Amino acid sequence: LGAAATPRRAVMTTPLADTMTLELAEAAIVGERLGQDDVADYLVVSFSAHDYVGHAFGQESWETLDVLLRLDRTLGEFLRFLDERVGRGRYAVVLTSDHGATRMVERTVAAGRAARRVPPAEIERAAETAASLVAGPGDWIVARTESMYYLSEAAQALAEERRYALLDAAVAAIRGVDGVAYAGRMDRLIGG
Repeated sequence: LGAAATPRRAVMTTPLADTMTLELAEAAIVGERLGQDDVADYLVVSFSAHDYVGHAFGQESWETLDVLLRLDRTLGEFLRFLDERVGRGRYAVVLTSDHGATRMVERTVAAGRAARRVPPAEIERAAETAASLVAGPGDWIVARTESMYYLSEAAQALAEERRYALLDAAVAAIRGVDGVAYAGRMDRLIGG
């Protein structure tokens, strides 16, 4: 972790992230005296290392298996803590999940099917080229985080009709990139 360019982000791709989350949850329970009276308390805890590790290394990787096995132990520790601190039968636990994932590219190729990793820069170039065809030369796509691409201030300042045309062209171009199954505009996906 010390050699990572951004150690605080790198820690999220290790089992240490869940260990730290467990310690924080236990400290919150103790510090806030959760479960110590007859008034219901509500605590949400997100053990998210599995998600980050899956994105970074692939859902069938040894790293993912390792963090999943360790998460099982971490959840066991948390339940033991709740039994001791709150009392067996005095709490409810609801477990949910985030999302599934596709097979790792290497395993798909080994199974004889076509697959490839799509470089984010390739997607960004396709979106930028399409945006330039609509709005002229410029820097229209300025940032990306994993699967999200963001418009520049100049693109956001365009008249609504032109901005939407730019967005639609960029989305269509991204959909045309080999290996992209779906692309969409967030304003349409989340209802504005």
